[in-house]
Amino acid sequence: MKKILLILSLIFFSFVAFTQEDVSENNNEIRTLFGQAKSYGGYGAPFYRYGIINKHSAYINGGRGAWIMNHNFAFGGGGVSFSSQIMEDLAAGVNYQLVGGYGGLLFEPILMYKFPVHVAIPVLVGAGGYSYTVKNHLSEDYIEDTKPFFVVEPGLELELNVVKFFRLNFGAYYRYTYANRLQYAN
Repeated sequence: MKKILLILSLIFFSFVAFTQEDVSENNNEIRTLFGQAKSYGGYGAPFYRYGIINKHSAYINGGRGAWIMNHNFAFGGGGVSFSSQIMEDLAAGVNYQLVGGYGGLLFEPILMYKFPVHVAIPVLVGAGGYSYTVKNHLSEDYIEDTKPFFVVEPGLELELNVVKFFRLNFGAYYRYTYANRLQYAN
């Protein structure tokens, strides 16, 4: 499963593209709800995080892509994979870890987009699954239990416009999940 996640991540990240259209704006123009939008663009971005999943430290990586409408709202999708640190159960003679992933739709309002430093509020809504995997003394991995879950992950990001086609952001996120507990996971 780790090899499949790695291969899928590499394929996804190889198609990442950054685009941003150059459109000069007239601040005196009146914007309407159903009028013609001034600009369209898009982005693709990999990300790497560290977090807590089911009370265990976990490495989280993924990517997202979105269509940016008029510089102030992005709509797209994202996917995440995670794996916890390997834990050891000396009594049973096994190592175990939590692995999984989730994905869904991305909604991202972008506030004060005209400034070089601005704020974005991404919200990912989707579903995924996680597994409790065990590695025994014979070095064989097997899945002990698997459960699906629903996820909502809002965030707050500080974005820096480095150059026209490159943005760097720093953020904090909260992941809310609704899932059944795994059989042996604490």
